[in-house]
Order: sequence, then structure tokens, then C-alpha cells
Amino acid sequence: MGQTFATVKINAYPSLFSALKSLGFLIIGTTFVTDGRQLDGFRAPEFRAAGAIGGWPVWDARQQWRQILFASSRKRELRLMDVASRISAGLQYSEMRLYDLAMSYSGQLLSCLQSGEAKPYQAFKDTNSPSVYKDIHALFWEMAVFA
Repeated sequence: MGQTFATVKINAYPSLFSALKSLGFLIIGTTFVTDGRQLDGFRAPEFRAAGAIGGWPVWDARQQWRQILFASSRKRELRLMDVASRISAGLQYSEMRLYDLAMSYSGQLLSCLQSGEAKPYQAFKDTNSPSVYKDIHALFWEMAVFA
């Protein structure tokens, strides 16, 4: 429903990312839909922060901490279970904050583009700015608290 600015042909899903990078896009994350219930709103789609050189390092680390959580719960290692749970949640919350920021910025950019072409390095001065600032602050707070 938006403006088409590029078309890419790919042979397999993973090559989508290299095709986008070749067009000059910097990928900060991707929302994965793996179940029809996510499209119906019964389950949330999964957002993963992209690594600087590819992959999904935050998601990978979260999965490893969840495995430690599971193993420690089976062995009744309550302290390790608690720490692993907190670390896993902190990683998930950081990704959620990045998603929130991306969505706020997307709304601001869409609003700006309604009045014409985007101009590089132009400051935004609109009613969307407070949401973007709030989400920047929330992301930095989450990362500082987690660190």
C-alpha cells in the first residue's frame, strides 16, 4: 500500500538481507512471522535485533540463557535459574525496546514523507518526535539497567 522504490528478486529468504544491503539499507532488525495466529493477533510476531555483521546475536544469546534456565530448573539450581531467567528477560526487553523505537521512527518518517521526498540530515519537527525521544530513552535505559 506504500510507494514502491525498489524491487528485488531472491532465490531464498536469507538472500533478502544481502539484497537489501546492496541497495544501501542498514538492517537493525526483522520481525518474523512463523505462525498464522501471529497474523490474526493471537500471538505476537517475533522481532530480532540484527547483528552488525549478520545473524541475530541477541536472540541467539537469549536462547542459550533459556537453555541454561531449563537445565538449572531440572537440577533445582534455584540461584542459577533466577540469574538465567533475568538475563534472558533482559535480552528480550532490549529487543522489544529496539522494536518500539523502530516503530516510532517509522511513524515519524511516514508522516514526513507525506509532504514530499525525504531530505538527508533534516531534523524532524513534528508531533511524532516525543514518541521517538521516549523510545530512545527507554532503549538506553533498558540497556543500562541490563548491563
